[in-house]
Amino acid sequence: MVRNNNSLKRKSKNKPLKKHYAIFCEDKITSCTYFKKFVEKLGINKIVCVKGSRGKSTPKQVLAYAKRFIKEESKEYYKTFIVVDKDKHDCYEKVKIECEKSKKSNKDKNTDFIFIGSNPCFEYFLLLYEEDTNKPFDNCQQIKKYLKKEYDRSIEDNFYYESRNYKKAIKNAKEIKLNKDKQDSENFTDIHILLEELINIAKESNP
Repeated sequence: MVRNNNSLKRKSKNKPLKKHYAIFCEDKITSCTYFKKFVEKLGINKIVCVKGSRGKSTPKQVLAYAKRFIKEESKEYYKTFIVVDKDKHDCYEKVKIECEKSKKSNKDKNTDFIFIGSNPCFEYFLLLYEEDTNKPFDNCQQIKKYLKKEYDRSIEDNFYYESRNYKKAIKNAKEIKLNKDKQDSENFTDIHILLEELINIAKESNP
């Protein structure tokens, strides 16, 4: 069955965004690829998606790299999204607080650092394409095995990059955050916040 891959694309001709945005990801492949494809489907420009560190990434390294990148760029970025995994990083909460305090505080560039976290990892959001789950997952490998066993999918499956189920995933992510205190697990994700930001940017670009 051939899926309609144009559901996210706008019919009107793109208008260049007046504001620039940047997305810095902790991992090199999965989340970076996801956001690049999502932005492409929305039909918008002026958004860069980059690996947040040259080596093994931690939230602290991603934020530090983003700051250097913004400082060295000739253009100004209106918002900069820091996409990281809670996983077992000790610096996660500190980086979250730093991002929250950094609003308009960058001396060289006028940008907001928006913290986008997931516990345990970005791949948890892909699972929410499939189900609204309360199952506890300690790490990314557990999620990958679960997706393979229950849905016969890998995290590279085009389903997650082409499917309109992103709306389902956003809905599930919101409900999990809303009912976090009632959940048996500590899993959550803020990816829906970023996707909704991107969707709103697309609307501004193509009114």
